Amino acid sequence: QSNLVANVIFPRLGETLGRTSDPAAVLRLGLRAAEVVALGMVLCAAALLAAGVPLVEWLLPAYRPGLVAAGGLVAAAAFQGISMPLRYALLTTKRIWPMLAVTGVAATLALAGGIGVLYGSQDRLGADLIRISWTSGGAAAFLLMATLALCSGRRRELWGTAARVVLITVYLAAGVWLLQTLRGHGWWPAALAAVWCVVPAWRLGMLVDWRNLLRSSDRD
Repeated sequence: QSNLVANVIFPRLGETLGRTSDPAAVLRLGLRAAEVVALGMVLCAAALLAAGVPLVEWLLPAYRPGLVAAGGLVAAAAFQGISMPLRYALLTTKRIWPMLAVTGVAATLALAGGIGVLYGSQDRLGADLIRISWTSGGAAAFLLMATLALCSGRRRELWGTAARVVLITVYLAAGVWLLQTLRGHGWWPAALAAVWCVVPAWRLGMLVDWRNLLRSSDRD
């Protein structure tokens, strides 16, 4: 889902830079796209953890031991997805080396964390998978926070949007952790997921320009 949004927004970033010659306008657009993606990631994560994982457990019972890592992996994928529009904005504004640097640091953190968890481990049942998955989630969170800092930086006018992305990210991480904790507790994960999605779904609906969307549908 984040790829779909990011691939659509990438040409718009170049168009905005060409039209305005203002890097701040490009970064603002990237931050707004990241906010939309972050809200969408909450809905996707809820669907994956409340419905997708139980479905896989039912269809493929041999995979159940490995599904303990689902929470951390979903969080890591969501954080990386949120950062995609930000990385495209940095590419458009020619801030390639800082973007590559923070990406390299995040990859190093994920690798070092995984090695640290597995070094000397006697685990044969997959319990360490949880710690490894959340290590990846932490590295992806670092990447997101670093790209947010690169995009907003000293531009005070962008801090508000960046702060909203941070709040949604924290909300996402907390919900994923709770859903993973309640895994296997009957209907509680589904109920929590439904409640968890209310505010992001409402906010996402507020951000959509329904008039233009309906006009486009009528023209189609």
